[in-house]
Formats: sequence, structure tokens, C-alpha cells
Amino acid sequence: MQKAGNEGNTINIGMLGHGFMGKVHSHAYTVIFNIFEDLKIKPILYAVSGTNENELSNFATRFGYKYYSTNWKDVVNDPRIGIINVCLPEGLHEEACILALEAGKHVLCEKPLALSASSCLHMVKKASEIDSKTMCSFNYRFLPAIRLAREIIQQGLLKQIYYIGANYCQESGHDPKRPADQIRYAYGPKQLGTIRGLGSHLIDTSRFLVGEIISVNALFRTFTNTRRTSTGEEYHIKADEISMMNLEFSNGAVGSLTTSAVSTGRKNQMEFEINGSGGSIYFNLENPNYLSVYLDEALQPELRGFSNVNVTEKRHPLMAGWWPPGHNLGWEHGHINQLNYFLECISKNSGIAPWGATFKDGYKAAEIAEQAYLSSQDGGKRKIKSD
Repeated sequence: MQKAGNEGNTINIGMLGHGFMGKVHSHAYTVIFNIFEDLKIKPILYAVSGTNENELSNFATRFGYKYYSTNWKDVVNDPRIGIINVCLPEGLHEEACILALEAGKHVLCEKPLALSASSCLHMVKKASEIDSKTMCSFNYRFLPAIRLAREIIQQGLLKQIYYIGANYCQESGHDPKRPADQIRYAYGPKQLGTIRGLGSHLIDTSRFLVGEIISVNALFRTFTNTRRTSTGEEYHIKADEISMMNLEFSNGAVGSLTTSAVSTGRKNQMEFEINGSGGSIYFNLENPNYLSVYLDEALQPELRGFSNVNVTEKRHPLMAGWWPPGHNLGWEHGHINQLNYFLECISKNSGIAPWGATFKDGYKAAEIAEQAYLSSQDGGKRKIKSD
């Protein structure tokens, strides 16, 4: 059955939001069809929504959208649009995705999927009832080095997995004098906190690589409890500025995840190390084209050590459509690869899992974050619901 907004080999995109992520996703759609020659369906930037009409108009013109609207529901209800790409504030994700699914659209939603596990579960249920593709934007799954890490683990090269240690650190809240309304994690009707923002990426990456998380014990800290806004008003910060989580996995592995918005000097550091009985792997988003790999039996003893693999060969995952070896990719290319995969799933009518994050994956990240918050209140270990 042909979906709304899908005519022949094109599909019209409705972008909800024109901020940072709206810009990232709009750019990705303009690149995809020129890079991936096997893609059977061409995305057309059709409509975009936002609240600042002057900025919205300029944005729509720059990217070549057919029209714009200051009411995102106009875009959702347009029968000419086939994909709704949700980059709205997190508190609107649930309503926007539900309405888009009811309108028969395919839906890609930025992370976190919603601000509560119950909202995410509602979205999962609705998605199961509708014949549309749905995906949560955990873009780091689509970096070649992280995909290679998963392949190494799936092939059993690390053997028994013992431990994952992961950090996601930024500095956005390190200055106590910075206005609250300039700090995304700390401002708004439901403050996001690092656990739901940065933490959702760490939780999803850990599940993607190591397996299901079955328990969490957490410690949260907020160092600047009161800030001024840009207009001088006093604002109380309830969101966590650091979260530290100890995890147990269903396969017996353990983990420690830390998110921080007060890591002075860090702009966007996401790193992890995974240790197994047969080897280890290490990745740092600040050097995204490399995966450090140590395999215990790969070389004779005097030559053993970590090797820095430049993941830019055609034989490496997700590199077939890109540049010659050694011509590095960057952060944006995870989004481009992800949206290309989403379009492929629509074109081939194939499932989003296991490579893409489903709405259920978005729910699991939210559920684990919520249980971590509850654990931080009383110091206890919290069990995670099984599927």
C-alpha cells in the first residue's frame, strides 16, 4: 500500500522544528540521495514548522522547503507529506508522534523519545497499531566505528563481556553565573537533566553493544541549585547536572555510566570502553573515525596491545557510499547514515531493528533513566522491567 506523500520514487518530508536538530536533519536529507546510489526513494523537503516566523521563513528558503507554518499540526495533517520528522521540544514529542501516526505518516522522532516512560509506552502502543515505520533518533548507532564495535562483539571476538565504562561529558552548566534559560538541560516546564538528554545516548549505546540492562543503582548531583534567567529572575534548578549509574546486564556483564554537564572544557565527549575475556574495545566521539581494539590472541605476546583502526575502508560498516580510505567522516554523518537507513526501511518495507532504534528502544532508555532517578532518591538498586 502506498503511504500518503509517497509518489513514485519520492517521498515528502515534514520537519517539525527548525532549531539545531531541525537543521541537522534537513541537511542530512539534502545529502542522502546524492551519496547513496542504491536508494530507491528520494526525500523531498516539503514543509517545516516553527514559532519564530522570521527565522522560520529564512530557514525554509535556505533549505528549499515548499512552505512553512507556525503551527506544526498543519504540517502533520498535510496529506502530501509522507514522513514526519519530529525535532520539537521533548514535551511535545508524544502528541506530535501520535497525531502523525494517526494521520498515516512514517515518523522519525529525536531523542529522548518523550519525557516519561509512560508517554513512551503510549507511543510504542500506537506505533504497533499503525502500518507505518517509526524510529527514535539514536544517531550514534550509525557511526562506522560504533557499528564495527557491535560487529566485533557479535562475532564473539571479545568472548565473555565483563564490563562497559562510558561517559558523556559537556560543559554547558559549569559556570554558576550562566543564565538558566541558556542551559537546555536545566530550563523548561519539565527540566530534562543530563540523565534524559546525554544519558539516553549512553543507555542506548550500552544496550546496542552489550545487551539488556536488568538493574541500575544511581547517584545524582546538582551543584548550582539556583540561577538567574537572562531577565534577572531567580530560577530553581531541579535537574541533575551529573548522573552516575551502576548497571547489571542480562548476560552477567556490569557497567558504569556517567553523564555530566559540568565537565569544564568538554564540548561533546562521549567515550566507552568494553572489556571481555578475549579482548577490549575503546571509542571516543572526539576522534570518531577510530576504534581502538585489543584482541588477546591476535598477535604474539611481545607485540600485543591496542590497535587504532581507522574505520574508513569500504569494507568497514556504513562506509560503502562514502569517500576513499582515510577521508574521514564527522559527527553529522551518523545522522545522514541513519536517515538513509530509515528511507531504505520504508522503500524495502523492512524492519527498523536491530540496526535502528525503535520506539521500544526509546521507551527502554526512558524507563532505565526513570529507575536511575528513583534509585538516586533512596540509594537502592532498581530492577528494570523485562520485555
